[in-house]
Amino acid sequence: AEPRPGPGQVRIRVRACGVNFADSLITRGEYQKQPQPPFSPGFEVAGEVLELAAGVQGLSV
Repeated sequence: AEPRPGPGQVRIRVRACGVNFADSLITRGEYQKQPQPPFSPGFEVAGEVLELAAGVQGLSV
């Protein structure tokens, strides 16, 4: 089943992503904050909007 966005969220098809310096520090345990597993590095993405949930403004499918 396809994931559905919750209120205020957007579902996108990721076309490109970047792994920045902070991501590399996090994966080595050297960043000031450590996310709880599971962790997926890559805070920057570009893609296509597939679905908008209630409360999303300024975007369109």
